[in-house]
Amino acid sequence: MLQIVEMTKERADEALAVVRQGPQQTVTRRMIMHNMLLPRQLFVFLATTLLLLYVTSSPFLSALIGGCVMPLVYYVIIKDFIDRNDDSFHEMTNRDTFYTYWQGEGRRMWLALDENGNVTGTIAIAHVTADVCELYRMSVLSNCRRGGIGNALVSHLLQYATNRGYKVVQLSTLAVLMEAQALYIKHGFRIVKTSSDPTRVLVEIKKLEKQLVCSG
Repeated sequence: MLQIVEMTKERADEALAVVRQGPQQTVTRRMIMHNMLLPRQLFVFLATTLLLLYVTSSPFLSALIGGCVMPLVYYVIIKDFIDRNDDSFHEMTNRDTFYTYWQGEGRRMWLALDENGNVTGTIAIAHVTADVCELYRMSVLSNCRRGGIGNALVSHLLQYATNRGYKVVQLSTLAVLMEAQALYIKHGFRIVKTSSDPTRVLVEIKKLEKQLVCSG
């Protein structure tokens, strides 16, 4: 039976491992194996190919660069975006930092446990304002997906946020994570903004939010 429990220091290692495999493995594997490129990226590759064809008059060279080199560059950009140790991932340095951060004021993390007590998923919440909170670190082990874990985690967080009197839950996710977006939309989130990371123009980010009906 699936259980949703608050993270403890004893389980911080397991939680951190689940969180790390989320963006690093899911996105990069999809990039390589499934070639899930967005329309914006496909347009860039096609435009580059046509421009090279015009400049070089070499169909082979144009196709090679536009069809192979450019997707490889895109992969490197995505990988760097995910791996770089910036403000978005600073708490993932080690277990102690991770645990301390998510036990800090205005923040909380929950874990999904399977029938054997193993951590299979994570979700976290952070205070933004008196009315707004943000969903973070939603991650489910790749071999445990499509089993209702994500639904249970999101439902738990939304109920917690409602009970705490928040009016809006926000989140940001990479556009390539379409299953995650579908899960959020299923729970009433709507896409409010689509943008590119200012330092990585090919990385598309979706911002979503959900209006809450407060209890009482």
